[in-house]
Amino acid sequence: MVIPMPSREDQEQSNGEKTYQDLRSSYDEMNFDDLKTLYNGKIGEMSELGILEGFEGMKDPITEEDKPKLLETLIQMNDLLIQAK
Repeated sequence: MVIPMPSREDQEQSNGEKTYQDLRSSYDEMNFDDLKTLYNGKIGEMSELGILEGFEGMKDPITEEDKPKLLETLIQMNDLLIQAK
């Protein structure tokens, strides 16, 4: 008997969290301005939750050359927000 593997969407719905690779892929597809907007939104959310202290984020101004570091920082921020909730 063959047991079907749950689809990727089913797996995401079951645990509500995306994997590192899923996040990285979705962030890679975003344009730079949207990534900066997402970053600023996550900074605000972290501040509201009181978990911003001690977090070393990006240095202003964030430029296109910073995109690889920005992608990694967004993933790190996502992990911190999940842990805090």
